[in-house]
Amino acid sequence: MIRPFVFGCLGLLFSALSTLTNAEDVLVVTENYPPFNYKEDSSIKGIATERVRQIMDKSGLSYRILLLPWTRAFAMATSQNTDNVLIYSLTRTPERETQFEWLAQISPADSYLYALPEVAESAKGGLPVDQARATCVFDDAACNMLRSLGFTGKNLIEVADNESASEIRMVEAGRAEFFVANPIYLPYRLKQLKIPESTFTAVKLVRTGQGYYLAGPRHLHPDIAEKVRQALSALQQ
Repeated sequence: MIRPFVFGCLGLLFSALSTLTNAEDVLVVTENYPPFNYKEDSSIKGIATERVRQIMDKSGLSYRILLLPWTRAFAMATSQNTDNVLIYSLTRTPERETQFEWLAQISPADSYLYALPEVAESAKGGLPVDQARATCVFDDAACNMLRSLGFTGKNLIEVADNESASEIRMVEAGRAEFFVANPIYLPYRLKQLKIPESTFTAVKLVRTGQGYYLAGPRHLHPDIAEKVRQALSALQQ
């Protein structure tokens, strides 16, 4: 199910990339992840977006920001067919460390495991990873976090993207027991979905201190990497 979805995105991917003509035409991709990045009145906004625009404007690079489902954004940022795509808000994890050029930290990022209150209560004595299901968005850092907790195979359900909030809806409906979310992001998302915040309880802190980043692939054009780093340095002075 995931593979046809990804291949089906290739046309959009190459169509977007075809408009980039040189090293100074940069495509910056992200996902709908309020309050960090989201679309409102046809504009891409958010606290992370503001910081990214500040850095990119200072760099002098020509760029545009595109908001996509996470799977598409990640595929663009890791494609071997281009060297001028950046991505944010990307969680910095050990698994991704050698995959990206980490250009600028945009925001700290804590991640918690969430569940329905009754499940959270029963998990106090330990996570039932062999008897419970966790869910995450395909290619999202949350999947690796859940694997590190022991959720694998049929106990880990990876959904195509988070535009429909499938991972949250699955736990709400009892089709899975756990999901991972940022405590700043989750209230905004629940408000959009008209789900009371009391529906879910934080079970445990999964990861902290990594942060959300503006990043590019390892094969990122060196001129782009240098100009972004110089812009960040100038803004920090």
